[in-house]
Amino acid sequence: MSPKTYSQRDLRALVEPFSNPVLVLDGAGRVWVANDAYAGLLGLSREEVEGHSFLDFVQAEERSRLAERYQKLARGSPLDGRTQLYRVTSLQGRMSEVAVQATELQLEGGGYGLLLNCLLQAHRPLELAVAERLVDTSAGLVAARSEEAVRRVALEGLERAGFRARILRWEGTRLVVRDGVAPPADAHLALEALSDGRPVFGGADQAEPTHAYLPVGGPQAEVLWVAGPWVAPRHGSVLTLFAKVVGAALADAHLQADGARSRWEVEAVAEMARFVAQPVPPPPETFLARVADLLHARAVALHVAPEPGQSPRLFAHVGLEEGRQEGGDP
Repeated sequence: MSPKTYSQRDLRALVEPFSNPVLVLDGAGRVWVANDAYAGLLGLSREEVEGHSFLDFVQAEERSRLAERYQKLARGSPLDGRTQLYRVTSLQGRMSEVAVQATELQLEGGGYGLLLNCLLQAHRPLELAVAERLVDTSAGLVAARSEEAVRRVALEGLERAGFRARILRWEGTRLVVRDGVAPPADAHLALEALSDGRPVFGGADQAEPTHAYLPVGGPQAEVLWVAGPWVAPRHGSVLTLFAKVVGAALADAHLQADGARSRWEVEAVAEMARFVAQPVPPPPETFLARVADLLHARAVALHVAPEPGQSPRLFAHVGLEEGRQEGGDP
């Protein structure tokens, strides 16, 4: 620690000329002095920063660790001179990663102080940022309750990560884009991806790949078409893992739907059996009304063949229009 003591005025004159974020903490961890660059990083005014604990401006997951670490430093533990990486969130929700170099100071009045020089990491690996966004989306996929919800969450997550995305489905003879637009010109690559179970990159007219086809798996033969500046073979593993998570979420949603449908079928049959087994059998119309209710149907008709070989005739119905009752039209 430098033997020189610094007043608040001295420190303000020291930090303000810096274009990168700089701040000074007092012994209690409050921001004693901050320059405009640090306040701008947080999306706040300097008055809203100074006097507050520095812990108010770090990620919640880091607060306990950093509080304990700072208390040890203030009690005299040696300062680790290595540059530390931290993530800071602005008032607008923008996430920034900064490399922080710390220097101990003696504050006016004999108090402990720490000067933090922050360097924004403008060249943070893009794949790490994208991977984090896709991990967040994966949590949403697990919570999705239906196949359509899974597809919607997947597409929205890819868009938030900076991609354009569509889902293509193989219908036995052709590929169909789920949103109804025409398939991409090189959609045959999607069949290759489905056949081989691996990502296939497209963009033959460009020096680098512009899009990729990612086999999803799941209950249907589906492929994610993903386009964007970050699409490249070296990043394929991250996208492939995401596609597998989408496929697993689709399979789980399909299984839940099958289970719910099976339970409904058993319950419907049991309910109909109980209804028919009453001591006094219900009239046909009453029975059909109950069937319509169970099936959420607008109309139900019962046709009976008077004699073997004869055409069925309408015996009873609920919900049919008067003009459609003749001729056996259900």
